[in-house]
Amino acid sequence: MRAFYKTTYIIIFFFLSFKAIFANIDISVSPVKYELEFNPWETINKTIKLFNNTNVKQKIFINTKNAVSMQSWWQPLFVENIENPELYLASWITPSVTDIEIAPLEIKDIPITINIPTNAAPGWHYAAVFLMLKKMKIDK
Repeated sequence: MRAFYKTTYIIIFFFLSFKAIFANIDISVSPVKYELEFNPWETINKTIKLFNNTNVKQKIFINTKNAVSMQSWWQPLFVENIENPELYLASWITPSVTDIEIAPLEIKDIPITINIPTNAAPGWHYAAVFLMLKKMKIDK
């Protein structure tokens, strides 16, 4: 007997959210996007790499947000106050930390875990991981 599984495709974007008025901000993130293909029930472990390219220590806050589709190649359409947030990708993503300090000229890895639930719908799922200088509440 052959088992068929529904495939889930996910895209995660990483956004740096800083105000341009700060002169000592030069943080890089890698990769800028993950495109993954997995089945429900699987757990995926990935890493975000942050580079502090300045001579100043930086504190970065980490949060996730859901998106429902792509307006263009690089512009996800974010959604607010959705019903059943557990069915959307942002709730499946768990960064290892919610904030991190990066010393001058330091490179840090931030592990993230993506737990695909067994009831995940097949098809494309979108979310973003925001890396911010200021702690802000983001509605998922």
